[in-house]
Amino acid sequence: MSKANGYPVIKSGMHSLVSWRVSGVGQADALLVSVIMPVLNEADTLGNSVASLQSVLDASAWCGHYEIIVADNGSTDGSASIAKALGVRVITVPTMGYGSACWHACQQAQGGILLFFDGDGSPHPADCIALIQQIHSGAGLAIGVRQCPEPNSMSRAQIFGNALACFLMRVLWRIPASDIGPLRAIARTVFDQIELRDRGFGWTVEMQISAATAGFPIVEIPVRWRTRAAGVSKIGGTWLGVMRAGWGILGKIAVVRLRDSFRDKQPIRYHCVDHCDVFTDLRFSETTHSPRKPL
Repeated sequence: MSKANGYPVIKSGMHSLVSWRVSGVGQADALLVSVIMPVLNEADTLGNSVASLQSVLDASAWCGHYEIIVADNGSTDGSASIAKALGVRVITVPTMGYGSACWHACQQAQGGILLFFDGDGSPHPADCIALIQQIHSGAGLAIGVRQCPEPNSMSRAQIFGNALACFLMRVLWRIPASDIGPLRAIARTVFDQIELRDRGFGWTVEMQISAATAGFPIVEIPVRWRTRAAGVSKIGGTWLGVMRAGWGILGKIAVVRLRDSFRDKQPIRYHCVDHCDVFTDLRFSETTHSPRKPL
C-alpha cells in the first residue's frame, strides 16, 4: 500500500492487473480506479460500506489498483474519523452540495476510472465490478439502473422525480435513459471533456446528458438497491429534501437544454444490458440528432 501526504490512498488487489490503457489520460493512472464517496452524516453506515467495498475490490481481477476518497460535506457525527480509521483518504468539502462533494473529490482523484458510490448502505458493493468492467471494455459512462429496488428504498417522490427526469431526457434529447442512479462509473477522459458545472443534485443528470450529447458510449447495467441501513435520506427523507432535489434536477435539465440549443450534437450511443453477466460483444445503439441552428 502506497502513501501520499501521510495516509494510505492506493490498494492493490489480489489478482493480476488487467492489461488495459486509456489513451490521453494525462497524469491519471489508467489502471487505477478512484472510488468517490460523498458523505454527510453517515457514521452509522459508512464503516460497513467502506469495509465491504474494500473486500469486493480486493478480490476483483478487474480492479488491480484502487483508491477510496471520502468527500466529507460537513458531517458532524464523526463520519470522517470513521473513514480515516479504515485507511481511506478523506477530504473536507466546505461548500455544501452533492455535486460539490463529488467534484472536489474528482479533482483529487488519480485514477483513469471514477466510480461513484454512496456510503449509506443502499448500493451493493459487488455491483461495482460490472460498472468498472464496462469502462474497461470501452464505455465512456456506465450507469447502475435500480430496476428492482427493495421496498421503501426509494420514496414515491424519488421514484416519480427519477421517472420524470428520464422522460424529459427521452423527449428533449432522445436519450433512452431509464435511471439517473448515483451508482455509476465514468472514464476520466470523458469526465474531463464534459466539464460538469452543477454542484448540487443536478450532478447525475448533467453527467448523463453531457456524455450522451458529446457522443460517448453509455451503458446501463441493472444493479441492486437496498433500503438504507440507518439514518435518513438527504433526498427522500424529508419534503424539503425532495423539493431541493427536484428543483436541482429539473432546473439543470432546463439549463442544459438551453445550452444545447447552441451546439451541434453527436450521435447518441446508449446500450442497456438486461443481465449483469452480459459484458461481451456490446453493440451500442445509435440515435442521430438533427443539428440545431443557434437561436
